[in-house]
This record gives sequence, C-alpha cells and structure tokens, in this order.
Amino acid sequence: MSTEADVPDTSGWAGKLADFDFEELPSAEQAEPETTPNPVVGSALPSHIDSEVALEADGEANLWMGIRFDAIPAEHKQDAWTELRRWVDNFLIQQNFSDAVTACWFQHPDVVNELYATLCAEYKVWEEGAPSVGPFLSFQSYLPGLKQRLRDSTMKACLSSKRHTWEEPAPLAYDQEAWEKARDTVTDVVQVQREDKTVEVRVKVKNEELAVTSSTRKIGPVRKADKVLPDIRVRDRAAAGEVLVQVLRHREDEVQWQIQHKGQWNDFDVESEDQTVIEVSGE
Repeated sequence: MSTEADVPDTSGWAGKLADFDFEELPSAEQAEPETTPNPVVGSALPSHIDSEVALEADGEANLWMGIRFDAIPAEHKQDAWTELRRWVDNFLIQQNFSDAVTACWFQHPDVVNELYATLCAEYKVWEEGAPSVGPFLSFQSYLPGLKQRLRDSTMKACLSSKRHTWEEPAPLAYDQEAWEKARDTVTDVVQVQREDKTVEVRVKVKNEELAVTSSTRKIGPVRKADKVLPDIRVRDRAAAGEVLVQVLRHREDEVQWQIQHKGQWNDFDVESEDQTVIEVSGE
C-alpha cells in the first residue's frame, strides 16, 4: 500500500519547466550513445614496436577493422598495413611467436591473412573490457593451432633458410571439360511406383540444337520377403505349475494356438501373441 511518503512532491515543477531551455537538448540525429572507456588494470605491457611505426599508427584502426584484408579500400590500406605491423611486433613477443614468423611475413599472403584474422579476433575478445572466459576459451586456446599453421605456411622455407625464398604457388591445373560438366550438371528426380512385373524407363532431353534419348533402366517388382517358418520355443519353469511358450514368426502371419489332449488338437484363445502361458497339466 502506498503512503504519502511514496508520492513525489511536484510543487514548483511548472515554473522550472517554463524556465528550461529545450533548444539545448541534442536532436535525435545528433545524440550519441554514451561510452565508457575500457578500464586500465595493472601496468601496460612493455612496447616492442618500432618507433617510426608507432608514430604512423597513432590512432584507431576502426575504419578498416572487420573487412577482409584484400578488400580494404585503397585509402585505408596504408593505415591497415601500419597497424598490422605494429600489432605483429607486439604479438610475437607477448605470445612467444618469434620462432614461427619471419621478418618477411608481409610478403606471404596466407600469413598476412592469418595474422590479420588473429588481430581482429583479439580485438573482438578484449573489446568489451569486461572479465569473461572469452580470452581463455576463444583466443588463448586458438594460439597453438595458429603457431602450427604459420610454421606450415609459405614461410616454411623462409624459416629454415633465414631469408625470404618466396615462390608463388602454381595455380591448380583444372580438367576444364570435367569442371564444366560438374558446373553445368543438374539432377532431376522423379518417383516411379514399382509394379508386379519388371518395367523399363527412359527420359528424353532436348535443347535448342538436338534431342537425346537416354539409355533404358529396368525397375523390378517389389522384392517379396522369404517366408519365415514359425519356431516354437519353450521356457520351462520347474518351480511353477506352468511353462512359457513363445513363437517366432513373420510379422504379417496370423497366430492360432493349439493344444493336444489325448491325440486331439484343440484351438484356444490367448491374450498375447508374443508370450503365452499354457497350462499343460490339465485336460
């Protein structure tokens, strides 16, 4: 239940509103969401960046982040290269990757893509500036695989020879005829009902130049399952005055139980066709 203390005092509001300058409020187009800078925890890591590169990279790289490196517009490409080198120089020391990356990494497109993707991933993991398991599960656990991929990249020869030995990989030698066949092939599927006897089917295909009839294919009748002869199994329970009799049969067969007394077979009804208790002591 509300009380008088719960009711706000509105006295004097009319005068305050009359004196308020509403033109000072930003318009919807001008309003920007408030942002809280990432907290700084602990001391900064030591810098391992070339001084000239550090000067060139003074600023945010948000104009090209999230774009494939090859697709970055020309007017932003220099900034992207500068930021990537700055990040790589730090990353190699911080994550102990110096033995997996050579000084010619920027001349290897596959390596550039790997390192740039890692830069973007690291930025995404730490972007929120809040404690979470993301850095451990999404980034740190990714690094061992990254190191192995870098060692197996086109830098492999450069790592062993300690110098740039880049050879552009040869393009794939395609079987153009096989490629065009795979590219242009369309599969059509229809359902054909099986009949009691074997039938043949074929299809006619035509285009602007010619008409072609396919080879024929035979469709046989429905395969009839082999008949399953009934098999009687008896499970004797010596401690009881009854036995369990089971029959194994085909699921479509009918079952009629019979019992013999004094040489004469008599039918009888049962409650279950799967397990039946038959009294054998009475007549």
